[in-house]
Amino acid sequence: MTIREAVAADVDALVAMGERFLGSVYAAKIRVSAAALRRTAEGLIASPDAVVYVAEVHGAVIGMMGLMRYQHPMSGELTASEVMWWVDPERRGSGLRLFRVGEAWAQASGATVIQMIAPSLEVERFYARVGYEPVERTFQRRIA
Repeated sequence: MTIREAVAADVDALVAMGERFLGSVYAAKIRVSAAALRRTAEGLIASPDAVVYVAEVHGAVIGMMGLMRYQHPMSGELTASEVMWWVDPERRGSGLRLFRVGEAWAQASGATVIQMIAPSLEVERFYARVGYEPVERTFQRRIA
């Protein structure tokens, strides 16, 4: 497996993975919009305050991790925040390397904090095992 920074030519693969992820993990909670996924991927790739990494096996993109950094509005600390992290289900286990590359980018970019999203208890348990602790939980209700 090779991990590298994403380029514009990867956007179609990133959109396809985003659609699979949202359709499986957030099916009834977040509407899937290929156009929004495309804008997000293109924006992260182009931003000096963000990065997208892709994992490849034999030239096929099998995973992604996107992060952005910003000044936290409450603490002022430079914070790296996950926007997306997903690996094809049949390639799970490969995600840890992708995760560690994302953490290294966060640290090298000057961030003092990294925040990750946990869509399930399984992911929460993983984060706890690698030293993360819960800070908040997000709740949502559709109003339109």
